[in-house]
Amino acid sequence: MENIREILAESYKKAISEVFNKDKSLFENKGKMTADKMEQAFYEFLDFYQTEKSNIENSWANTAVAELQGKTPSEIINGMDNIDDVYDLFLCMMENTDEEIPDLLINKMKQYGAGMSERLINLARTSTDTDKHEHIFAEIVSTIGRMGLSVSIEPLISLLYDLLEDKRKSDYVEEALRKIGEAVIEPILKALEKDELGEFEHRLLYVLAIVGSDAKDERIYRILRKAFRESVDKLPVVVCLAAYKDGRAVPMLRSYLEKNGREIPKQLFYTVMDTVSRL
Repeated sequence: MENIREILAESYKKAISEVFNKDKSLFENKGKMTADKMEQAFYEFLDFYQTEKSNIENSWANTAVAELQGKTPSEIINGMDNIDDVYDLFLCMMENTDEEIPDLLINKMKQYGAGMSERLINLARTSTDTDKHEHIFAEIVSTIGRMGLSVSIEPLISLLYDLLEDKRKSDYVEEALRKIGEAVIEPILKALEKDELGEFEHRLLYVLAIVGSDAKDERIYRILRKAFRESVDKLPVVVCLAAYKDGRAVPMLRSYLEKNGREIPKQLFYTVMDTVSRL
């Protein structure tokens, strides 16, 4: 099985790299390009890659690999019937490729529900000790988010709290919660029932606003309005109001500017102005 894991990881890495090699001619004349042209070429290539990524993954998943006796990665992975084998393949993929874990494997991991989620949460916690493991930690929590399991929400909220002082790692956890989507709304609303709003609550509020912008809920707007009215530090709440995209906030923000515009910090002033213009 170990050999099969390595073959799958290597074939996936090769499939991705071939796309880059095929189109790197875009940069062959970079010595003659201005910085602006080079930047434009890079973004064009990045857009191409992001657009084609699912096609690349599908092609890899459904193309027979000689070293696998002519079977496809899809046949091998979907045929796995043991959580240990699937988890070990994830570890091998994570350690031996620089790409995101393919959707094919994510979907297989998701089938093991709470058991797989618990393993990944524990792995994430053991990967927080040093910056050396940051890329591993990022991939683990991203995978948790992409699996989209409700059972992962409370452990991720707890992990966010524990990592609050580590901005980069806590950002990865916040992003994972956002990836889970609408299922985070109820747990975060419950976590925000307390009256005091500190940095941890502001981080959760932002996740709630981002996810809620596509799943409007009157309770979300009420808690955002309450947070703005009662918070001493209003800047993060204004950012959340902008993310939630509810025009009802405009009169409240405009009124705040009329009363306090000459006294508030410039960053807050310009953020409020920008939010009002966008809403």
